[in-house]
Amino acid sequence: MLFAGDPGALVSPAFGAAFAAGLTNCDFVLLGEGRHYLQEDHPKAIADRVAHEIRAIATNAKSLADIDA
Repeated sequence: MLFAGDPGALVSPAFGAAFAAGLTNCDFVLLGEGRHYLQEDHPKAIADRVAHEIRAIATNAKSLADIDA
């Protein structure tokens, strides 16, 4: 997962999206306005997205375990 803000301090949204697209299993998440301290500007959005990913991984792992059983 790659989080970015707009306009971003080190990584522009366009660069972040292109970079994430070139990686395997890397979702690009544009948080909205922000430059450097995105975790302070968007804590709930980041936490919600990370929690969503953890739930998806857990669900997938359970599905695979059910297949193996």
